[in-house]
Amino acid sequence: CFAEAAKQVGEIAVHINEHVRQNENFQKMLSIQNSFDSSAPKILAPGREFVMEGKLNKVSHLHWLEIYL
Repeated sequence: CFAEAAKQVGEIAVHINEHVRQNENFQKMLSIQNSFDSSAPKILAPGREFVMEGKLNKVSHLHWLEIYL
């Protein structure tokens, strides 16, 4: 029936979109990891995922530091 086929196509689309999102997440994490030198700790690990990119303001009692992550 058409309704059942449409439902299955929708479920497949959701599944594919989730895999695309996971792959994009992995590629972003890999890009970040590769931007560090070899002495930096590895950030790629099972269960970790990219959350956000943007400006980070670090404030200490000595100075203010602005970094784009």
